[in-house]
This record gives sequence, structure tokens and C-alpha cells, in this order.
Amino acid sequence: MKNLFGWMLAALLALTVGVSCSDDDDLNEGAGIASPAWKAENQAVIEGETLDFEFTAEGRWTAVSSADWCEVKTPSGVAGESLLRLKVAKNNLAEARTATITVHVKGYAASASFVVKQAEGTTEQGDGKYRSVNEWVADYMKNFYLWNRPIENLFLDYSLSYDRFFTSILDGVAAQDDVNHDDGFWQGQKRMYYYSNLQSDAPVSRAPGQTQSGSGIYLLQATRLGTDYIGFAVMAVVPGTPADDAGLVRGDFITSVNGVEVTDANYKTLGQYVYDGSVEIAVSQVTWEDNGSTPVLSSKGNIQLGAASFTDPAIYMDKVVGIDGTEKKVGYLLYMGFNIDYDDELMAAFETSLAPVALSPVVMQAVALGVEQNQITTFLLPVQANNHPIYNPSLDYSVYLSQPFFFVLFQVLILLITVYTVGIEIKFRTANDWLTTAKGNIVTAVLGKLLPYTIIYILIGWLANYVMFGILHIPFQGSWWLMNIMTVLFIIATQALGLFLFSLFPAISLVISVVSMVGSLGATLSGVTFPVPNMYPLVRDASYLFPVRHFTEMMQTMLYGGGGFIHLWPSAVILCIFPLLALLLLPHLKRAIESHKYENIK
Repeated sequence: MKNLFGWMLAALLALTVGVSCSDDDDLNEGAGIASPAWKAENQAVIEGETLDFEFTAEGRWTAVSSADWCEVKTPSGVAGESLLRLKVAKNNLAEARTATITVHVKGYAASASFVVKQAEGTTEQGDGKYRSVNEWVADYMKNFYLWNRPIENLFLDYSLSYDRFFTSILDGVAAQDDVNHDDGFWQGQKRMYYYSNLQSDAPVSRAPGQTQSGSGIYLLQATRLGTDYIGFAVMAVVPGTPADDAGLVRGDFITSVNGVEVTDANYKTLGQYVYDGSVEIAVSQVTWEDNGSTPVLSSKGNIQLGAASFTDPAIYMDKVVGIDGTEKKVGYLLYMGFNIDYDDELMAAFETSLAPVALSPVVMQAVALGVEQNQITTFLLPVQANNHPIYNPSLDYSVYLSQPFFFVLFQVLILLITVYTVGIEIKFRTANDWLTTAKGNIVTAVLGKLLPYTIIYILIGWLANYVMFGILHIPFQGSWWLMNIMTVLFIIATQALGLFLFSLFPAISLVISVVSMVGSLGATLSGVTFPVPNMYPLVRDASYLFPVRHFTEMMQTMLYGGGGFIHLWPSAVILCIFPLLALLLLPHLKRAIESHKYENIK
């Protein structure tokens, strides 16, 4: 038996050492980076921005930032021409700050690094503390506002607060023959609001495909209508959500929540209730009389607003609208993302819906010239295949196998040692003394026996994670903390499985063979060598009996997809069941010890 454990420990150590040393031999000199676009020091604006740096890498690379406010949006890449994208947050601190970006290319001894600096965010300049922000606003409006030329005729007071300053530009342009008439919503002869707006705390862009819970209202605006009404104006509704199903649309006005009228004192609390859903709301439509000065509310009744989990898309609507009486068409796009991660969805909308509309005059002319339809399609919308792997860009098989293969072997080792640790008390007839030391409490006895091994296993698991993802730089998209917590849960579940099997039949000579078979089956059914969804139903159901199957699923979700706990919790819950099953069988183990009937089984 000692030889068996010796061989298992030797195999585990050999795997760890072999993996840790394979990529450190024969490292090339230098950093493996050519033509970097960054400087030694790079300045970022106070308001925050996205920085793009192009470079050429000689191999697979990873990038990290020393500060959370300067986030690396492209943490890894492959050899060749590459793009490093940084997302710099707004500086709200009264001091400057610095972040160091480090880029490491696999196979090279050195790393490339550079600095991103950001000035203090709250400084007194010129006539007032808002001058720096207002200067940026004025410059942006002069370059990008559709009606930018009249801005040159304005006297700009940079001492105003940023929101009043921005409004002064819009009003100043409007005062010049109302040239920006189309910028705003009009009710009668009164402009109710500008479409252009400036917010200090704009909603944070959400990751594509992110699952959320709530009513599905994208944004509420607490609003006072005249002197009589206070409520929430619905600014946007996410398609396919409870709010959409309830018939809520942009412009609806909510006056009460669960029978409580909206006031200046409670609007924040009630607004959160509406976002969360599962409430009853009173909804009205708003019209204006007396040239837009008097609001009139028409009740739509009380609506039961539900709650559900939903995926917020980047594009709420894309369609083609025909103009009555003509053959002309207009493409309509409602795009809510404004995030670099939504590029694919945006391009797909243009290709499927909007591009044919924009190109329709060209198509009509081509038909008139006798060009065939297939030639037109090929010319206007050529299909270009760009095949590339999503999750394992280097196509390195060791990246896929290293982490799960280690923990498959680790599972076998944990099972064998757990069974042996508890079983030797019965084998050598010391079980009564063991229970006596624990004052007859079998739970205390088992915990005292297994806890030291648990700590050792946890340290080994964490060390393995550090070697693979820290030293070897295997691409990893998830959370380090979450990965290590799930590792602890896997170890406890595996120990519990070994204890459960031994409690069923407490004879070490027989259970050792059983757990060896279980460990081998766990490796086969883990989903590493064969996808679990493609297994025969009976085999797929049997895979749920092995902790390594759930742990492998969680790790691959984090490694390749960057999934958070919201994607992992079903597997985590199943792992928590294993210790409960072991606890249920502990009374049977205690009776077996007290009966002494398993002590003579060889």
C-alpha cells in the first residue's frame, strides 16, 4: 500500500514539475515585441478614455495593469500584429495617478512595460473649478456638434457648472434663428428638452450577453410635470422583458408604486422598486395644452410589473420603414450599447437590415445596366471568411489539458488518501480509541482526521493554479479569487465522496479498489476527453456523481469564457451536496466501528 501512495505522489509531483519547467527552458532574449505604439509615459485625459496601442508580438502574449482604474480590455493575444486596448476611468480624486502596463510574450525572458498617467481630477483652474471640464465640452461641441458653426459666435462662461455651461451652448445656438431646431422634442410651440445631454454619472456600459434580473426598464427619469405631478418618465424598455410584455413604452409616466404616490422624499426608493420589478404601478400618458405649458395625464390604468432574468442586447430595434406613396425606404436603428464589445452586433445590423437600404440606388442602377442579381450581391456584399478560435487562440493543446488533467489525477489521490486515512483505524483495530478521543462523536472524529489533509490539499491546489496561470501564463479570463474558492469546494466534495463510499462498506481492502475505479470513471466522464452534452443520456446522468465533472465545467467556463459566479452557481450547489451525503452516512460508519465486524476483512 505504501508503494501505491508513493507512486501516486511521485506522479503528481512529476506532472507539476514537468508543466512548470516546460516553457522556462531556452527563453529568447528581449521582450519579443516590435514597433510598439506606446511611449514610456502616456497621458490620459481626466474624464477617462479608451487608449489603443498597436504592436507586433513574436508569440502568444498577455497584458496586465497595476491599477484598477486603467483596465486592460485585451488581456491576451496571439503572435503577429496585435492591438492593446486600455479603458481609463474618470479621475475623481484630488491627486494625479499612475498605472504601469506590462506585456509579456511567451518564450521571451523580458517583459515590455510602459506608464499611463492621469492628472488630478478636481483642480481649480481659471475662473472656476469646472474650467477644465468645460473646456473639453466646448472643444467637443465645436468639432462634433451638428450645428457647430454658430458656437463660434457665443461668449462662453467657463466658470459655470458643467451642466449649466452645456445648456448655455445649446440655448446660445438656438437663439441664432433656431438653427438647431431638430435637436429636441417639441410640444406645440415649446421645446420640452434637447436630445443632446451631458451627464456626470452616465449608466455604465454592460458587457454583451450579460444576464440581469428585474423589470426590464432600461432607464427611469424622476420628473416633475408643472406643479401638480411628480413621477417617473420611462426613457427606454429592454425588448422581451416583463416591462415590454406589460406594454410599457418610452414616454409613459409612472405616478405611484404599490399604491404609494411618488414624492420628492421617496422617489429614489420607489424608483429602485420599479427597476427590481414585482410591483403594481399606476401608468399615464402625457399630453400638453396651452402651447406646451400645461401637462394633462391620461391614465393607462394600474399595471402589474413582473420580474425576470434577461439578457440586455446592444440593439433594441433595427428595421426598414417604407415611406408612404413612394418607393423610398428608411433604415431605423436603436443602438443602446456604445461599447467596443458591441461591434459585432452593430455590424450585423448594418449588413442584414441597413446596408441593403443604403445600397438600393446602386442596385437599381446595376439592374438597369443588365447586371445579374448574383453579380450584384457578390459585388456589394462580398462574404469574407475569417476563421479564428474564440477560446484557445493559440490552438495549444496543452492549454486545454493542463488544468483539468492535473485535477483529474488530484481527485484520484484525494479519494485514495481519504479512504486509507479513515480505513486504517478499522484495519488496525484502533477505531474505538479514535472514537473515545472524540468523546463518541463520529463527526468530530472524522473532521479531526481529515482536516489536516484538507489544508494540505488546498495548498497544493492553490499552488497548482499559481504555477499554471501565474508562472506559465496560461490564458485565464475569470477571477483568481473565485477560481481558488471553487478549488476548495472541489477538494471538500472529493473528500466527502471518498468518505461516503467508505461509510457504505467500511472495509479498506475493498473500498480502495472501488475508489480507484471511481477516480478512473471520473476522468472519463469529466467532459475533458468527450463533451458531456453529447454523451448517452444514462452516461451523462452518471457524470453528475463525480465532483471533477462539475469542477472541470466551472473551470472551463472561467478559463475560456470569463464567466462569473452567476454562470457557476449550479455546479457549485451540486458540489455542496456531496458533504451532506457523507454526513448522512456517518451514523452507519459509527455502528460499523462499534460492531467490529469489518476488522477481520483482508
